[in-house]
Amino acid sequence: MIRIPPISDFCKSEYLKDTLPAFKQFLNSVKNNPDYEKEIGYLNNGEELDDEKISDLLVGNISKLEDAITEIGTIQPRRENDGFHRLYENFTKRKLGKTWAEKIGVSICPYCNRSYIFTLKKSGVRPQYDHFFPKSLYPYLALSMYNLIPCCAICNQAKRDFNTFNTETHSANFIYPHTDSYGDRIKFDISIEDDIFALLGSSNNFEIDILGLDGDAGQNAQKAAETLNLRELYNKHIDYVQDIIKTTYIYDDSYLQSLSETFPDFFKSPEEAANLVYMNFLNEEDWDKRILSKLTHDIKLEFQK
Repeated sequence: MIRIPPISDFCKSEYLKDTLPAFKQFLNSVKNNPDYEKEIGYLNNGEELDDEKISDLLVGNISKLEDAITEIGTIQPRRENDGFHRLYENFTKRKLGKTWAEKIGVSICPYCNRSYIFTLKKSGVRPQYDHFFPKSLYPYLALSMYNLIPCCAICNQAKRDFNTFNTETHSANFIYPHTDSYGDRIKFDISIEDDIFALLGSSNNFEIDILGLDGDAGQNAQKAAETLNLRELYNKHIDYVQDIIKTTYIYDDSYLQSLSETFPDFFKSPEEAANLVYMNFLNEEDWDKRILSKLTHDIKLEFQK
């Protein structure tokens, strides 16, 4: 999982301005409806709706969303045309909903780092939005800004209704892209059995493994990888890994140093030369710029050693 860039105060303000009026109008329309008693009770301050709580629900960080879930809990399916779901669908049809991923700087699926998810304004093409805390269980978070994860269709379908809330710890039990990343919590590894040609990148007789590190963070990362079927998906990229292996042998550290010294106008460091040689970004802070960057980093490091 690749971390989503921080959302600016301007974008938060724009999001709240776009979503608050319809959200509050809907709450007023159902304040006497017993189907919405839990949500209205949480968002009320006495007998009036609490604007601060509503704002926290719409643009508050993950701790605010976890507080809401702790107080409200899961909601049994009311009907297909649930009001919160309608608010979300209307948002996705408006200009901000169509361009939101681009506005917050997301063009690579943060869940898998395998797919570009570009926004095309003229045609209305945009990434899908996964609800980190699924709207089938927590419909009142259907329009929450920090609950929307721009992602590819494959990851959205794989995750679907997976419950990411741990009722014992009252916190997320899944890597959360707005604050977390896979980083060194998991690593890609190659499983090769006595095949020298595979070790040299000349044979595809190997498998790509995903190993989770110890501790809660590693377990959450591993759970995310398993839920999203990342091991199976990444084994579709065997040919790409073969190229990484060959490149690592051919372009060693001394060669990269030589490139940076020979072409100082192109490369400020051997690391920049490596980015060009591997046609990817190897430093974690840049993994959101190109697909398969985490994989490239890990395999390069493994074969360097």
